Amino acid sequence: MAVTNPDDCLAALAEIRDAAQQRAFISQTEGSPTQSLLEAISDKIRELLPRDPDLAQSLAETSVYIAELLDTPLAWAYAQRSRGQVLYTMRKSTEAEPYLEKAGKLFEQADLRGEVGRTLVLQMDNLIYLSRYSEALALRDRARAALEVANDIEYLCTLEVALRNLYYRLNR
Repeated sequence: MAVTNPDDCLAALAEIRDAAQQRAFISQTEGSPTQSLLEAISDKIRELLPRDPDLAQSLAETSVYIAELLDTPLAWAYAQRSRGQVLYTMRKSTEAEPYLEKAGKLFEQADLRGEVGRTLVLQMDNLIYLSRYSEALALRDRARAALEVANDIEYLCTLEVALRNLYYRLNR
């Protein structure tokens, strides 16, 4: 089976709701999975949450499988963040924390400022849920700087929402 376009492969994977079957599909597809497929899966997971956590979780497991095949720091960064994002959405914030922290470090090593900023905002939300407000607040400036460098207006807005939620909990 030949599916060379990452968008076509992602569409096929999204029709398969089981991670084991998704892995089998990838194994049977001609050619190796690519970094662009992994990035498309990451975007799809973000789009699916919170409305379809089951498919998002299957795709996150598949992203880990792809990261194992690619075995690059960047592939692991996307896979770790996807896994952490799903766990956070499922309110398993303690479990999500190490994945988000590792993803942030890997994105920093890759010097992908926008991804660093997005991951830090997610980390902030996760820490807020854990009532670790000072740690969440400590990420604010790094997140803002990374998102401004990347000119990511959408996530700058998301950062402001996270800060509003944080300040609300702090009665500030």
